[in-house]
Amino acid sequence: MRSILKNFLLLVFVGTSFCATSQGLNWCPQGASWKYDYRGPQNQKGYISVDYVNDTVVLGKTCQVLQRTRFSVPGEGSPLMVKYLGKTLTYYENKVVYVWDDYNEDFDTLFYFTSHAGDRYPVAIAPLFSQALQMRADVQGRLFLKSPHNESIGAAEVQYDVRLQNGSIVSRIDTLADGIGIISGYFFPVSLYMDLLHQSEGGHFRCYSVNDQLIYQRPGSPSCDYINVSPSTSSPPSIQLFPQPVSDQFFIKGLCGNEDRELEAFLTDGSGQILSQLTLTGGLGKLPASVKSGVYFLHLLKDGSSPWVLKMLVVKP
Repeated sequence: MRSILKNFLLLVFVGTSFCATSQGLNWCPQGASWKYDYRGPQNQKGYISVDYVNDTVVLGKTCQVLQRTRFSVPGEGSPLMVKYLGKTLTYYENKVVYVWDDYNEDFDTLFYFTSHAGDRYPVAIAPLFSQALQMRADVQGRLFLKSPHNESIGAAEVQYDVRLQNGSIVSRIDTLADGIGIISGYFFPVSLYMDLLHQSEGGHFRCYSVNDQLIYQRPGSPSCDYINVSPSTSSPPSIQLFPQPVSDQFFIKGLCGNEDRELEAFLTDGSGQILSQLTLTGGLGKLPASVKSGVYFLHLLKDGSSPWVLKMLVVKP
């Protein structure tokens, strides 16, 4: 892939840095999370979450492991469905974020932060598409974004071009925020091409947060974890939650052979926003300290969907 890109593109990188990007934002710190809209077939709606989970070493480079997960409902008010889409490996060096290409077993350029007008560089096709298409980014200029805390975030206006096999070029202009990534489309710039094939994994950027602290949210986008799941209970009478109300720990009884294994669960409020992901061991769970008194819904997952939804009344002392 690199030999093809070199014939098509000119790559210019300037400056040296290992971790910090402009405006004090680091690439992929502990707790980093990106959220994107999702719209699937048959009116499926939800969001994609890209989350930093740990580090690994590939070809001598310390890489961040990013887990991609889709949260969706088949239709408005339907039970929650969760699908793990895979993992992405990135590393940051000299203002450049590289991404691991499984198909070619090599690293490609994903983002070039603090770039300036006139800079041009190749962009990764992998991991969403293995075909050797040619893709580049042309930087149009610099600008600043305002965070929810009224802080400035450095960014660049970038035109992404994909040259197709027939020689035609597909283009889109997006904003590349330093330390965050593109803030209109999906995590991978190549999605502008995947959109044409109706194969894009994710949609528009929603927000970027670190340890649940909002760093930047696209104006007009839904709240980070919003998804319109069913606010009503759908569990058989044999499955019960104790105690009611809950203040800290709780127990699920009647899981029909699932009591001895770990179960994933998601806590939502009445509007359908996911507030927390929980792991139940032996039917026992514990509320995060951030959950306040109120009425919630606990979605227990089985084979990637939530056939069991329990109403939970929380009363904090």
